[in-house]
Amino acid sequence: MTNATAIPVAGRAQGAGPRDRLFTKPTFHFETLRNARCIVSNCDNLGEFLATTKVLDEGDAQSWYTAWKATADLALALAERTQDSLEEGGT
Repeated sequence: MTNATAIPVAGRAQGAGPRDRLFTKPTFHFETLRNARCIVSNCDNLGEFLATTKVLDEGDAQSWYTAWKATADLALALAERTQDSLEEGGT
């Protein structure tokens, strides 16, 4: 017996279209989502993630590397400026 009142639901089972992606290229979309996972475990900052993602050029691996390296360099500089002096044996 079937349910005649059931309404078919369009969903991800039909496949994600380009409008459902951050980037049209699957590799860039996947890697962006992979990096977003780091936000949940506090390995990444949402603001840094969004700012970096905004400057990535679609399909340009060099822009991807340059943008994420610049973000990493900024995070490292901030970490070095804000180190606790007690960690270094200070008082």
